[in-house]
Amino acid sequence: MEQLPQNNDEVLNKKLATQKIIRDTIILLLVFALVAATAFYLGRTYFESWPIKGNSMEPNIHTDDRVLLVKTKKLDYEDIIIFKSDVDSTDSFSGKYLIKRVIGKPGDVMETRYEDAIKGWKVYRNGEIVDDSYIRETIYDYTAFTEVVPEGHYFILGDNRNNSHDSHIAGFYANEAEIVGKVLARYKSIFDFSFLI
Repeated sequence: MEQLPQNNDEVLNKKLATQKIIRDTIILLLVFALVAATAFYLGRTYFESWPIKGNSMEPNIHTDDRVLLVKTKKLDYEDIIIFKSDVDSTDSFSGKYLIKRVIGKPGDVMETRYEDAIKGWKVYRNGEIVDDSYIRETIYDYTAFTEVVPEGHYFILGDNRNNSHDSHIAGFYANEAEIVGKVLARYKSIFDFSFLI
């Protein structure tokens, strides 16, 4: 049977359909490239993943966890931060990156008091007791002090209060200029993930 020639409308419709597929594919590839470039830019500019070594933030963050942080210096009480300790200090933590929780801001009066009822120490900020429901045990290894947090610095403590190099040691603060950012989440895998904000 002899095939009849296609009319001009059919040929035009096939040509338009092919052009539409090509156009849609190009648009899809451009959108994908834009999304990938944006994600890469945001990831390199605003977010960062850090490995954790040490137990000073237990029970909330453990050694060999990773944390996702946003690069910012806008901090609130209870934010968990990563910062570089002062290189001028003479201890073994000099110049190292540490992870701690913000307890006091510049100008706050920080104080520790021994509480007979719990046979341990409590931390006070501007005369008010600091809520520390996230720590795992009574603080037994502090000494009494009252300090005003200097400008440009933060009073920071580890959640594992009895085993943390932090601001309960006189004069040890997080310098605002050395803060990398605040932690949004901790994870070991996609099955072991939790937000910390």
